[in-house]
Amino acid sequence: MFHFGVKPEDFRAWQNGKFVQDAFPYLTDDQRELLVSKTCGPCFDVMFGDDEGDQS
Repeated sequence: MFHFGVKPEDFRAWQNGKFVQDAFPYLTDDQRELLVSKTCGPCFDVMFGDDEGDQS
C-alpha cells in the first residue's frame, strides 16, 4: 500500500482534465504513475522494461 498527499485543488484540476505532470509537479514519476494506472514503479519496470539500461 502506498500513501502520499496531494493538494485537493490539484486533485480536482487533474480530475477535470489537467495533465497529471502539470497537476502534481511535486510528486515523483512513480507516484504519478500510481494515480494514472494504479501500477507501482517497480511493477511498471517489470511489465514494460526499464529504459535506463536500454541501448537503441
